[in-house]
Amino acid sequence: MQLIKGDYFNGKSSASQSASLELGDGGIMGLILADQPTRELSIKQSNVMPPIGNTAMKICFGDGEQFVTDEQQILKSYMASCGVGVVDRTIHMLENRWGMVIASLLFTVVVVYSTYIYGIPMATRTITNLIPTTNDRQIGENLLQLFDKTTIFAETEISEKKQQHFHKLFNNTISKLPQRQGLQYQLKIHHSDLLGANAIAIPSGTIIVTDGFLRLVEDNREFKGVIAHEVGHIYYRHGVRSTIQKSLLSFALIILVGDTSNILEDITQSIPILLTQTGYSRKFEQEADRFALEYMRKEQISGSHFANILSRLTNRNKQKKQNESKEMIESYLSTHPATKERIKLFIDVKN
Repeated sequence: MQLIKGDYFNGKSSASQSASLELGDGGIMGLILADQPTRELSIKQSNVMPPIGNTAMKICFGDGEQFVTDEQQILKSYMASCGVGVVDRTIHMLENRWGMVIASLLFTVVVVYSTYIYGIPMATRTITNLIPTTNDRQIGENLLQLFDKTTIFAETEISEKKQQHFHKLFNNTISKLPQRQGLQYQLKIHHSDLLGANAIAIPSGTIIVTDGFLRLVEDNREFKGVIAHEVGHIYYRHGVRSTIQKSLLSFALIILVGDTSNILEDITQSIPILLTQTGYSRKFEQEADRFALEYMRKEQISGSHFANILSRLTNRNKQKKQNESKEMIESYLSTHPATKERIKLFIDVKN
């Protein structure tokens, strides 16, 4: 039977008193205090705090009581013989071996990177599929209600005749595009000093175009190309997917520490707010570009028309940024892939 020395804290004051601990068979220990009978403790029922570096070890028991000792090696050997603290001893061993620490760090980096590249997109698709497409309509309505409470949009200044022209072009375009069940595409035209030249896809099927954007359109085929691109965002549910992907950590924490019974409902309700704060990823933008490109090929529309309006939008929004110190909402192109790269995709198309 081994005996280790240390200090005893009663959990009621910061004062300590010298004590000893008998390490008996089967994990049964005896706490020895001056002028008191030996007190029996179980190592398996106590909470042993692992040391950090070469600091003292603590055995916590009772009502906040502690036995603190510097005789680490004896106590760790005793714990090993009792089958206690395997994980803690492993961590402590790693802390004292830099090679193992670096290897663990590299392994963690690989795991995190793989999760970001493969795990998060996979989880995003799974969660998105759990949210019925019909919910996109409610999500879009909630988002439009948020817009109505702000000064982002105002009544359009485009003439009634031109509005009818663009609505006709819109209807002609969407009639040639695939649709998601339960959604109906519609066009809204608004003036917006804040957004300038912009086009926005709402998950419910609504596409908002601003007066500034319509004034940049020089050819009907440019308008059709942009509308096809925005429909691509709706068709592939990029708004919902982007929000879930960027919020996945929060959702994971809810799953770990909270009630999961209403998690899909919570996600659905939070999407309208998060959509106003997030942009689309490069992958989503490229997917919407390919969607528009496929439409233009079928309609024998040269990809140069999309490239032209894209170039004009880029120049217009660059000028707008130079004249503003802050922007509340990202401009049309700020979250898109490199403009030159996108323009090249459409110019290279042979119709």
